[in-house]
Amino acid sequence: MEIPTNIPKSLLYKIQKLASAEGTTVDGLVEEGLMKIIADRRRNREFRLQNASVNGEGLQAGVKNASWREILEMAYEGRGGYLFKRVLR
Repeated sequence: MEIPTNIPKSLLYKIQKLASAEGTTVDGLVEEGLMKIIADRRRNREFRLQNASVNGEGLQAGVKNASWREILEMAYEGRGGYLFKRVLR
């Protein structure tokens, strides 16, 4: 599909020179550039965490009165939890 556009002559000259050096076309470089812009903008969109809430009655009985520190230690027990113990003390 053809879409008329205005590109400054100095930029068009650079694009033509680059296309020739890379063995491609001006259209190919324009398409590649636009695809990179689209990918960058998708990657930079604001992250939104999906709601993963579950219906339940809160924490289990053995954890209801635990401090956040104790909960962290239990969660990471056997998985490098000793690091948290060092950091939190």
